Amino acid sequence: MKNVTLVLIATLLTVFTPCVNITATNNLDTSDDCKINIAFEYDVQDLRVQFTNAITGMFDSLTWDFGDNTAISTEDNPTHAYKDEGTYTFCVTAKNTSNGCEERFCGEVHVFK
Repeated sequence: MKNVTLVLIATLLTVFTPCVNITATNNLDTSDDCKINIAFEYDVQDLRVQFTNAITGMFDSLTWDFGDNTAISTEDNPTHAYKDEGTYTFCVTAKNTSNGCEERFCGEVHVFK
């Protein structure tokens, strides 16, 4: 099993190093009206990825799209097992349904055996 630990700050659509523990933060709201800051960590173990939510701000809906045409998760801290090796674009979206604010972060994760 390959495992490397690395912590970094990610920006929108950053390609991440394979088999790492990542901390990412991003806030795309330039007006600062949403007050939602996307932040999370993920840990890659072979084809399995554990995402850990660290989002701050006023949100009541959270979705994770793993980029492999599987069901979207609404769990706070999902674990996802990819079927095949490769590079996948995942996205996490936090929404405040009462005021319509939404923040989204997308990045790439490379998984392999």
